[in-house]
This record gives sequence, structure tokens and C-alpha cells, in this order.
Amino acid sequence: MFKIDSVFHRFRLGMMLGLAACLLSGCNSSEPTDNTSEPETTTQQTTPQDQVAQVSPAQKLTGVWLGEAMMDEAKFQQKLAQLSPEQQQLTLAKARSFMSMAMAIEFRSDGTIQNGVEIVSTDGQVLRDSAYGKWKIVSTKDNDVVVETLETLSDGTVVTDQNIYTFLPEGNRFAMAVPVGGELQDCNPMMVFERKSLSETTVAEGISDTQSK
Repeated sequence: MFKIDSVFHRFRLGMMLGLAACLLSGCNSSEPTDNTSEPETTTQQTTPQDQVAQVSPAQKLTGVWLGEAMMDEAKFQQKLAQLSPEQQQLTLAKARSFMSMAMAIEFRSDGTIQNGVEIVSTDGQVLRDSAYGKWKIVSTKDNDVVVETLETLSDGTVVTDQNIYTFLPEGNRFAMAVPVGGELQDCNPMMVFERKSLSETTVAEGISDTQSK
């Protein structure tokens, strides 16, 4: 996978921990309450692994997840080799921006969802956004879980979306393809999420450790 330098890594880790702290402390005061019961699931095809573990797809997703951006390094280097020097600089800037992206998502057992994202733009600005709403599982097949969300963005826009989450073999991580377009689209851009059970104290300590390096 495409790597970034240590400064970007430390900065991104700090953002991820900060996003998790925001979710865990209920940072979005405008978030509506919703007493909906277990997330709605319209179609579920339980895998043998789920049967053994007796864990439903909804239970597998419920919790706080931290995500970081990744790309296929070999494909990225091949793409760069085909570009002119000017195009290489522009593509590198876009790649660094994409690789700085950090996300945190909380899937709640009452069917609500909250997430936050931060990214450093190509001109160095730190951009942030957040959303809250509802989630439900549309279908499952093998290690793929299709999730539909109805979310309200920070500017009030309401968005309905579907994403395919592919659980990795260890079970506590899943990958989501990211449609970035342009030259990076051929490099398998994705967000890889890892389940986190973090208290606010643990998150604060993580940010402190990260910033002190």
C-alpha cells in the first residue's frame, strides 16, 4: 500500500484520535435523539464464520471505527511513470491530500450513525465535516456488507448513500472503496477501518503521545 511520510502519519493519527473523542463525547449537540430499536436489515445471508461466532452483521458493525486512507503503491508508481514532470507534481499533491484523510464512524445499536472526516487539501488547508443520521444493512454476502445511510451533513444537506464494507480476515477491520476520480482511481483508493474501544482518557493520551513525537 502507498505510504506517507512520518509527519503526515503522526498528524493523521492525531486527527483520527480526535475524531474518535468527538464521537465518544457526543460532540454534535444538534444530533437528534432516536429511539429506534435494532438496525433494520432487509436481507442477510449469514456466513459460516458468523454462524460459528453467533454474531450478526449488524453486531459486527456496531461500535466506533477509525479509518485511514490507502492506495496500491505499485499501481501508483506505474501511474506516475506515465506522466510528465508537471503532472507528476500535481498527482503527488493529490495523493498526499487523499492519504491525509482520516475518518471516524460510530454505528449505534439503535440504528443511528455519526461520523467525522478530516483531510488536508492540496494547498495545505485542514478541512473537516461531520454527519449524523440512520443506518441499515441492505444485504450481506461472504465478507461484504452493504449498508445504506440517511445522513444530515454539517451544512444541513440530507444525503442517502450505500457503501460496501468488506471485512478483512481478522474480523476487526473492514475496507471501503473511495471514488476519488482522476489518476488516483486506478490505484485502488480505499479507507481501511479498525474497530476501537476507546475511552475519552485513552483518546486524549493518544493525541498527547502523537503530538509529542
